[in-house]
Amino acid sequence: MKSPRVSFCALCAYIIAVPRKNRSIVARIFSLNPISGRSSPFVVLQRTVRSLQCRWLQIMCPQSIGPASNPQAFMHFPSFRSRSATIGVVGALAAIAIAAIACAAPEAASIHSLRTGTAARPAQASPTKTTTPGNLIDHGGAVVRTSTISAIFWGPTANFPSDALPANSQDVSTGLPQELSGFSGSGYLGVANQYMRNSIAATTFGRSYFDGSAPPKNNPSISAIGGEVAKLVGAQNLQPNGIYVVYTSNDGANGYCAWHDQASVNGVTFQIAYVPNTSGVALCDPGMLPGAPNRTEGTRSMADSTAHELMEAITDPKPGASWVDKNGSEIGDKCETATESLVPLTGSTWQLQPEWSNLVSGCASA
Repeated sequence: MKSPRVSFCALCAYIIAVPRKNRSIVARIFSLNPISGRSSPFVVLQRTVRSLQCRWLQIMCPQSIGPASNPQAFMHFPSFRSRSATIGVVGALAAIAIAAIACAAPEAASIHSLRTGTAARPAQASPTKTTTPGNLIDHGGAVVRTSTISAIFWGPTANFPSDALPANSQDVSTGLPQELSGFSGSGYLGVANQYMRNSIAATTFGRSYFDGSAPPKNNPSISAIGGEVAKLVGAQNLQPNGIYVVYTSNDGANGYCAWHDQASVNGVTFQIAYVPNTSGVALCDPGMLPGAPNRTEGTRSMADSTAHELMEAITDPKPGASWVDKNGSEIGDKCETATESLVPLTGSTWQLQPEWSNLVSGCASA
């Protein structure tokens, strides 16, 4: 949340409107953490007020994360979309809305909305604003020091953003593969070095795969995404150090922007990330900073989710087993609401969220 004044006013409304015995219900509904199922009331309020600002005040809001519809995966997703709203908290939200509107109106004038009516982030918010405090903790699980990234585009080509796809399976000069190949040797990837336990993070891009069949309509499972990877790559070619990013032509997420986990096929465990086409999903839209490359909203959104999930797949491949903070937040989760910047990757520049750095106890892009 960028406005402490809004958060304070919403906190007052929350205390007044929600009896103590019901606060845990509200917190569970807006829970951040799929591992513990807990979220502080302050974080709940941050997401609630942010959503109200986006929907009713039409000011610029950062994207956020909320409850995982897939308990096996860490989600990167909008916090308050109408299709996931809960009737049981309408009264509380109404009271919070009144406070938010009253307190946020003066603040709104000072915020530069880069895309009117969307959830674009403000250009001048603090780069160290985070979702949860405290450094990441090493829980001893595996990390992926050396990885090979593959991109899988699942769905009719015409249904993807016009600039998201490469020209062919080996092309890394256009589309999302340009971003994926650019992580190699970048300062952005270097943020993960501190979590590699006396080693460094290194990655290369393999190739792209295409499947023109219809992807799942709603919340594909880990096994469905893993099965798609095995079908295209070939079960015999799966690599334990592979990170397979599956992009779908539709928004089948129903309430979040992307997720990552591990899948197993024929005894081989590998990393997967599911990044649906979030074109037009306001709370997944990072906006467009001045001077940013001229890419479509959908590609910017998917690229931002890609960076988030890739860094988490490297530092915490099995969610919660490796580097997470005391609340279960991963390297990308902790900087979900931080200011984005134009990040120079190898050979291209992308507008991306920063990642958590224990070295500076804050968010960093290099």
